[in-house]
Amino acid sequence: MNTSFHSWPAEFWRVNSYSYPSFFSDNDKAREAWSIFLTFFDYTAYDELKSWWDSGQGERRLNPSALESWKATFEEVGLLYVIRESLNNPKVLR
Repeated sequence: MNTSFHSWPAEFWRVNSYSYPSFFSDNDKAREAWSIFLTFFDYTAYDELKSWWDSGQGERRLNPSALESWKATFEEVGLLYVIRESLNNPKVLR
């Protein structure tokens, strides 16, 4: 049995790699993270933000699950906190 990393199917290892958002970085993933991070400040309702990304109007289309992963990443590093009530009530942050 071959247990080498290189012998496993490539699809098995496909995961999204999130980068710390940085406008000043030369890293493409850091710049992408920065642009996604900034859009969280453009909307007062999380559902509106998810719809906007899902519509393909952003740099690329992000489905709601992908955006949820970005939100969790930004929360984990302490850059973002989405108020729970804002997830379903657009008037909470206004």
